[in-house]
Amino acid sequence: SQGKLKEGIGLPHPPLRYALEAFLAAIREGKAPACDALHGYVATVLSAKAAEAIRTGARVEIPASLYQV
Repeated sequence: SQGKLKEGIGLPHPPLRYALEAFLAAIREGKAPACDALHGYVATVLSAKAAEAIRTGARVEIPASLYQV
C-alpha cells in the first residue's frame, strides 16, 4: 500500500474513516483521543476565518478571545 501512496494514488478510505477508527480505538483502549474537542473547535475557527478571508479577499484577524471556551 505504501508504494501506491508514493505513486500519488491516495489512501484507500476517506480521511473521516481513519479519524473515527482512531477515536474508537482510544475509547476501547482507555486512552486520550489524538484530538480533543478543543482541537476540533480551534480547527473549526481557523477554517471559518480562512473561508472569510477567501470570500472577502481581505486579511482576517483571529482574536485570541476566539480560542477561549
